[in-house]
Amino acid sequence: MTRSAMRNILGAFAAALLAASAVAQSPNIQPLGNESPNKVMSISVMLKLRNEDQLKALVAQIHTKGSSNYRKFLTPAQFGAQFAPTAADSAAMQAFLKSQGLTITYVDKLNLAVGAKGTVANLEKAFNTRVGAFEANGERFNQPLVAPTVSGSLSGSVKGIGGLTTLKVRSHAVRAMDVQTGKPFAGVPVAGQKNGLFYPADCFEQSTPIVLTGKNLEAIYSGNGYPATSGCGYDAAQMQHAYGLDSIIKSGLDGTGQTIVIVDAYGSFTLPQDVATFSSLNGLPPLNLTILNNPTNGTPDCVVSNGVTCGWEGETTLDVEWAHALAPKANIVLIVSPTQNFNDLANIDLFIASNIQTASVSHSFGFPEWLLVDYYGDTADYDFQEEVNFIADQVLGISNNYSTGDDGDYATLGYSPIQDVSFPSGLPNSTAVGGTSLALAANGDYLWENGWGSNITSLNYAPPKNIGFYYGAGGGTSLITPAPSWQSDLLGNTFRQQPDIAMDADPFTGAEIIITPSGKTGGGQSVEVYGGTSLACPMFSAVWSLVAQEVGGNLGNAAPILYAENALLPGSFHDVVPVGSGHNAHGTIFKSGIPTAYSQWQLAGPYGDSPVFWESLWNAGNNHYYSITFGTDSTLTTGPGWDNVTGIGTPNGATFFSFFSAPEE
Repeated sequence: MTRSAMRNILGAFAAALLAASAVAQSPNIQPLGNESPNKVMSISVMLKLRNEDQLKALVAQIHTKGSSNYRKFLTPAQFGAQFAPTAADSAAMQAFLKSQGLTITYVDKLNLAVGAKGTVANLEKAFNTRVGAFEANGERFNQPLVAPTVSGSLSGSVKGIGGLTTLKVRSHAVRAMDVQTGKPFAGVPVAGQKNGLFYPADCFEQSTPIVLTGKNLEAIYSGNGYPATSGCGYDAAQMQHAYGLDSIIKSGLDGTGQTIVIVDAYGSFTLPQDVATFSSLNGLPPLNLTILNNPTNGTPDCVVSNGVTCGWEGETTLDVEWAHALAPKANIVLIVSPTQNFNDLANIDLFIASNIQTASVSHSFGFPEWLLVDYYGDTADYDFQEEVNFIADQVLGISNNYSTGDDGDYATLGYSPIQDVSFPSGLPNSTAVGGTSLALAANGDYLWENGWGSNITSLNYAPPKNIGFYYGAGGGTSLITPAPSWQSDLLGNTFRQQPDIAMDADPFTGAEIIITPSGKTGGGQSVEVYGGTSLACPMFSAVWSLVAQEVGGNLGNAAPILYAENALLPGSFHDVVPVGSGHNAHGTIFKSGIPTAYSQWQLAGPYGDSPVFWESLWNAGNNHYYSITFGTDSTLTTGPGWDNVTGIGTPNGATFFSFFSAPEE
């Protein structure tokens, strides 16, 4: 798509947002005026590639069966020699930035970009723009008020300018929560435990009726059960078995020789000791972990140290431990951004493309797409990330995998004035990973999956009090990104759909992690249960590294290959179809002896467009009782074939891998 065509789309999108925000009850962007000229900001200037026509022709050959270059992805050095900007190009840009009073902070190894920082006044002068201050959902951020450009002889060498939009991404990790207090459940101390089996495998036990009494009142509820108080969580062996990976791993397809890269903000000071305990308790081999802190020289806004945490310790621990759990012998490189700023994280993706030969990169974060559109109707930061992903996925063979979020359609929970999707999971050269609720038998066998989405109702009221949609996997239709070729015929839509694939993400059926809550080296460790699409994404990234091991090389973006496999090899994915139960929660309240019945739908309400779901009764402790649904995801729905909660489904063990072991025609 041409830049002018993209701007037309973005202009229509911005107009739609303005129209929606006039009537929406949810927060929208509030302009706060011009940013202070003395504020210091960081930017990245991406330079145009050389020989772009030749590169496009080569990319077509790399992705065409029968071509002599089919799947012969370039190394970073090969790409740099043939297509990247020259050292002279980079030097000229550095000289220009310095002449504008900016300080150089980062020079890409392949000369793809130059990072710099300086005052708003100097940045506005250098890039012919003005920088505004805005607020949305309680977050203050910047956006350019005029499209940034570079004047003079260097104008034709610039691909894009990122960083003037200072949105912060959100972690997509979710802990199992106490609904009454809104706080996560306390972890179980590791000390004294003899193995990793801390929580039950059967999350959907049968329940005895719940009887509640009050003055002239009695309520009786029956239905499926959910484990009392402690909740539910799976260990590594259970999750491997659930997706049929235990036999795959035992056969030697265990990640040997592969490197999984994980991108996070801030990191965790106690990660090495936590992952060592996780490996030991789960019977996994020790992890070969490399941690790279701030390789692109961004300015930290929070520094993790002994006992000082920045809020991403759970996310980081979840990502590393659960990539390790499903690819036990793969090396993991954790790259830590010094901030949650999108531009700093995009620079890390650029660093990966230039420096690390990997098949799979995991990103468990994002923000609503509507926030990305700049004030003047363009998306410089979108262009920056899109170019990075094109180079990584199409040329170098990397699959950039992103979680799709934990807030359903974003609008139901008020994070967007319109139904929206997460960014950057919806980029055309990316794989969007959604989420499920995973049900296992007591022996760990796979029973079923529903699309992840929960509605909760408190039973401690008469009538019951609907809390409503609590959280669920993100998905839906982009208003910015056109449908890539491999998705253009999906539902007849012309725009990118999310997700592509899914794995377990429900914190009510989540995964156990080992973490040091105090953040202090040598501190007491706990097992906590986490979910969110931040669980699904590193697990899928691990699975994709096993695929790379199977084929003996990189495959590029996973998504188009997954769609092809789903069409050519039935049964290679669990098609996640809504599962209900004849024992869904229901009850009767007797007031002065007069009964009033409450159906599963009333106890699940409002349940949106998901009339088939699993519903359980939950004794959460301290005399708090709830009904909880599995499979009610805001306005998103799960159904046969592709759907906007689980994509094409979840990997189905040996059948999934057989597609890659068979010789290609």
